[in-house]
Amino acid sequence: LQNMARMAMTSPAGENNHMRPSTPPKSGPAEPAANFDSLNVALKHHVPISTCCSGVYGSDIWGYTSAATGKEWALMCYSTGMSAVDVQTAAVVTAPSFTSPSSVWKDVKVFGHHAYYVTEALDQPGIVVFDLSGLDSDPPSISDVGPAAIDNGGGPESSHNVVVDEVSGYLYRVGGWNDNKNVRMYDLNANPAAPQYIGKFGDAYVHDRP
Repeated sequence: LQNMARMAMTSPAGENNHMRPSTPPKSGPAEPAANFDSLNVALKHHVPISTCCSGVYGSDIWGYTSAATGKEWALMCYSTGMSAVDVQTAAVVTAPSFTSPSSVWKDVKVFGHHAYYVTEALDQPGIVVFDLSGLDSDPPSISDVGPAAIDNGGGPESSHNVVVDEVSGYLYRVGGWNDNKNVRMYDLNANPAAPQYIGKFGDAYVHDRP
């Protein structure tokens, strides 16, 4: 517990409630599959941090399946951005010119062919929206749809996590860094490229949602 406290105390401003990694990200050649214990699963690829994540810390991961082709991609968040990794070939695709303020706390979720990327960093719009439809092209691509003016309802732009209910088409942001730490809700149905703020609930800090 003392070590955990020391790690929390030395975290950068805006991230003081969390522990940060104390060792550098692992890079180098992929390890053999025999090094990984598993049950009813098989290691298909091992993509080094240096290949998928610009050599910086990985943060969170989510999946995207193209409705048009059935092709599967892993969306890998890292300290300064996000990449899409082809599950079949391990090819890595990033959005040209996109960078995110450095933070080890990133998250991404998907609705249709759009991805919604958030971070605890304080200098990024509350939600960055990516168009994933280009992943079906040759060569594949992803694009940041631009800094859409997303109404945050007077709340924080930073977020620890984002949740999307793919049935209802609602998005939820949690874990922002100011006094308005409630859950923030958005409607994606009318225009998935520009989430519409519809309200908030709760008065206490909400760190995560299932």
